[in-house]
Amino acid sequence: MVRGEAGSPWRLGIIGGGPAGSFFAHFASRWAYRLQIPVSLIIFDGKSFQKSGPRGCNLCAGVISRSLQLRLKEEGIFLPAKRIMSWVEGYKLHIQHESIRLGSPPGRQGKVATVFRGNGPRYARFPDIISFDDFLLNWAQDLGARVIPYPVQSLRFPEKEGEPIVVRYGSSPTSLAEEEVDWLIGAFGVNTNLGQKIQHLGLGYVPPATRLTFQAELKFPDEIREEIIGPDIHIFFPRHRLIRYATLIPKGQFTTLTIIGWKDVSPEILQEFYELPEIKKRLPPSKPTCFCHPRIVVSSCRLPRNPRFLLVGDAAFCRYYKNGLESAFLSARLAAQAIFENYSGKTSPQIYYHRAKKLIIKDNFYGRILFRWNDLIASFPPLTKFNLSLIRKTRETYLNRKLKEILWDIFTGEKPYRQIFRDCLQPRLLWEILKFMIIEIFKKRKTEISRHEPPDASHKMSQSEDSRKIGVSRQNPFLSSSNVRLNNNLNSISGELLSASDKTATLSPASFDSVTSLEVKESTSLSNKTIVVIGGGPAGTSFAIKLSRLVRHQPHPPRIFLYEGKPLEKKSHYNQCLGVLSPPLPEIMEKELGLPFPWALVQKCLLGYYLHTERTTLRLDGQHEPSYACRRVEFDSYLFEKAKEEGVSIIRARVIDLDLLNDGVMVYSESNNLKADLVVGAFGLDEGMIRVMERLTPYRAPDCLASIVTKIHPGEQAMASFGQYLHAFLLSSLRPVEFGAITPKGNHLSINVAGKEVEATAMDRFLRLPAVKKVLPERSDQLLASLSYYKGRFPTGPARHFLLPRIIMIGDAAGLNRPFKGKGINSAILTGVRAAEALARYGLTQKMFNEYRSKCADLIADIPYGRILRWLTIIFTRLGLIDNILIEAEKEPALKRALFHIVSGQKPYRTIWKEERSLPLLMRLGLALLSRR
Repeated sequence: MVRGEAGSPWRLGIIGGGPAGSFFAHFASRWAYRLQIPVSLIIFDGKSFQKSGPRGCNLCAGVISRSLQLRLKEEGIFLPAKRIMSWVEGYKLHIQHESIRLGSPPGRQGKVATVFRGNGPRYARFPDIISFDDFLLNWAQDLGARVIPYPVQSLRFPEKEGEPIVVRYGSSPTSLAEEEVDWLIGAFGVNTNLGQKIQHLGLGYVPPATRLTFQAELKFPDEIREEIIGPDIHIFFPRHRLIRYATLIPKGQFTTLTIIGWKDVSPEILQEFYELPEIKKRLPPSKPTCFCHPRIVVSSCRLPRNPRFLLVGDAAFCRYYKNGLESAFLSARLAAQAIFENYSGKTSPQIYYHRAKKLIIKDNFYGRILFRWNDLIASFPPLTKFNLSLIRKTRETYLNRKLKEILWDIFTGEKPYRQIFRDCLQPRLLWEILKFMIIEIFKKRKTEISRHEPPDASHKMSQSEDSRKIGVSRQNPFLSSSNVRLNNNLNSISGELLSASDKTATLSPASFDSVTSLEVKESTSLSNKTIVVIGGGPAGTSFAIKLSRLVRHQPHPPRIFLYEGKPLEKKSHYNQCLGVLSPPLPEIMEKELGLPFPWALVQKCLLGYYLHTERTTLRLDGQHEPSYACRRVEFDSYLFEKAKEEGVSIIRARVIDLDLLNDGVMVYSESNNLKADLVVGAFGLDEGMIRVMERLTPYRAPDCLASIVTKIHPGEQAMASFGQYLHAFLLSSLRPVEFGAITPKGNHLSINVAGKEVEATAMDRFLRLPAVKKVLPERSDQLLASLSYYKGRFPTGPARHFLLPRIIMIGDAAGLNRPFKGKGINSAILTGVRAAEALARYGLTQKMFNEYRSKCADLIADIPYGRILRWLTIIFTRLGLIDNILIEAEKEPALKRALFHIVSGQKPYRTIWKEERSLPLLMRLGLALLSRR
């Protein structure tokens, strides 16, 4: 082991006086005492934990699990009562409009504790020091650690092995002092800039990936805090495009709010939280006494190469979304053990990181699966309802007791994720769930049969009573002779129409909490009405063409105006869509629009698909209709010209704003401004129009995947030899990317990668993967440096509130696409045609909206199947199980057919499931997945 001068103590420098640093000092002191080794422990930290507010806080929710409390007691560390703000008795989960309380599983002793990391919120005053971090730092000092109360500004690592590491510290970079140490422990977390500084020292260290969150200390009135918050931690899983989940944590007279987003959150997220329906009915808005934007760790770091520099706590790795304090404890213990057990010193980092990887990093893999599965359940109402029905069974059974225990362990972090995952797969639990499902199905069928039986006289209802009941349950009228008010409790999956309610507030341009009363009168006639279509893509042009043909023989047909700012007829605009036209698009165009399919635009006839992983390839083709690759902008231009031929008035300008009026919608553009009786939103995912709609109405854009697109021109010979197959990739080694594809066209290959947060670097990595390079023509490497990248998005679910008074969304703006294999052009044309048919038949009435919703029921019903398929594909890809599925598909024709239709999109997901499922196939597929190792 590296030592200082002969006879001098080992000098261990610790950067960071938070829990990770203090825990390391504790374990190092214990090991030194056990081995009779003199040590000098030096902790560098410029923060005083005895100060309130941000100056003394380490930006953490401050929840101490029972498992960490037990570990502390084993080490002789007992938390003083004055440092504990509250004892938590249970967890209350709020999913959509449902709630369930989880109590401590039987046989487990103790309670969860909550603490302040600093000395309380800003301006708060307490009779004693309450900081948890201050308690641990004092503990380390009592064991002999010396605290230098200044931040570290820079480090100098020696070139020779025996020389010390130099730590420069001070209140400013101009007045620095130095301290020499033999070992350096990085416990500086991720909420300082020191990690970025160390990253540029050439040690190979890269900080872990993080996510920006929001945290605030709220002070509710005593009666609300006692009756609503109580002694429980509340976790909310809203169906919100920005908020993944939020927690309310009791801490004495304060309540800590933590908001975790799907991506980094902004300061406006607090207002979004208060506007959630499940929050509005429970809590009044409360101005934070203190707030911050801490970063949480979502991956592990890239390790430094220096053998005497170890990282502990968040600076290295952390348990996924849970128990940062316990992760700090475990990593500090492992680091101290590796240093003091290994006397050569050179292999201490390898020993430490190997043990930490097994204990924490690999365990996070299972944590991600569990949280993804929880997200799926929370976002899919049928799954939510089913799971709550399992847990809420009045009679205590093995099934609901086990499910409650699993949820408790996930959200408290009392068990490793690996163990929780295994608990989920216990044969008895799976059997009980299956048995419960069968019983519920039989109950449902029995209920349906009883409904069809003739009711006796006692069950009959008078006409007036029936009308009143329908008025309450259906909440008719989107468009009626009375005032229509917008209700933001719309069911986004089913596309339920907005309700009229005398109790809802009125809508203002700034916020749909205050809702403007709109005098919207029904009109079955479209005579002299003005219809404005925003967007000249396939959805908008299909609507305009269909409506124009349906109403052309009316005495006074409506005026149809189409706004489009892109130069489609010049064909110079680049559309990020790949332009693959899937069957039955030719039939749809000829039957629904009366237009010939533009065969002259087809650049390549695609006979089938190759599905690739890193190790396996499966060819998918057979007796199926081919797909067609075209240049998307040419296809859009074709429909655009046909709309002009139908007499649709084209306005070459972008719409920049709207005004909602009692007698229409005022449409403002870069040129002509019009007052419309109905606005048809066919603007796709245009950011400008989305902002306008979300500002004025409850409309919320659909969830999306990002896509990076490029193209390679390898030459005529290479294109000829490439063939007529599209190549799709599911790659476990490319984490941000959910899938990639290479599509042959006339003189080039279109390449795209898609994922929740993909960037240009993902495309760079994709093109250099061996599995991809095998598919690309020879010498493609020479073309990579000159490629141009384009970024786009496509929906993975329906928009919320896409039906509004005088506004109706179609195409991507409505989000009624297949979640995985989009078929966006097909869906755009279908929704445009169906909206036009409903409007021509019923006019501006409630029946029109009902008809449109009914016509799109097939698209809406397929979305849950696609979502499940997408999440399963992600999980199986990450687990490396796709190879097993592809190998099994070579032997199973039914599985191969299913994969073809999934990849090609030629059949709805639910049809694929109903046609190809069978118990023997599912069993063989399950065995194939289990035989991975």
